Amino acid sequence: MKHCKLCDLEVKTTSSICPLCYSPLENVEGEETFNPWQSANDIKTEKIKFGLAFKICFFLSLIAISVSIYANVMTRTPAWSAIVGLSILYVWVLVLHTIKSRDNVFRKAFFNIGIILALLFVTNHVFGTSDWLTSYVYPSLAMLVGLALSINLIASKRRKHYVFSFFCLLLLMLIVSAIILIFKLDPFKVLNQICLIALGLLLGSYLIFAWRTILEETSKKLHL
Repeated sequence: MKHCKLCDLEVKTTSSICPLCYSPLENVEGEETFNPWQSANDIKTEKIKFGLAFKICFFLSLIAISVSIYANVMTRTPAWSAIVGLSILYVWVLVLHTIKSRDNVFRKAFFNIGIILALLFVTNHVFGTSDWLTSYVYPSLAMLVGLALSINLIASKRRKHYVFSFFCLLLLMLIVSAIILIFKLDPFKVLNQICLIALGLLLGSYLIFAWRTILEETSKKLHL
């Protein structure tokens, strides 16, 4: 058993990180948990290498963005440099948040979906195309993700550990579809309406079959 000072809970795990707040865990006896790095020198060397690579990549990113903006202004074309800048930003997010971060895998997935959708929104706006993103891409993607998560939840033996994250993700996707319809961002409407119904049914099934788990996890996450 290990103890989390922040959550004030004992956790039965072999991990050195709390599954709720991601802070370091301590053994119940008070001993320090296993350190994945062998020594302080290894940590210092890793930080130096990462810092140098960070500076080089950041400098190259600034050059790429500056050149694209200059070319965009000189050619007087639609603002495609914004897409270049957002794409470079997404690469940084992918490295720093998704690869380097120890955050929950489902929150990583949701964050990446959000960034990709934002990039598609900008592309749609810059080039003045039809509202294909809000009318077709997003609702189709949301229903596909909802179905995939639910099938994975049913098949998983650890479904109790995943149900809260899946529930939050489905709820956020439903809210986005509702916003699209409320603010009339979708002239087609049909797919977003179907998406609302489908996600609403999935959320209802989660509440019927796992409401106690969702309530317990909400209390733990908010430290209630």
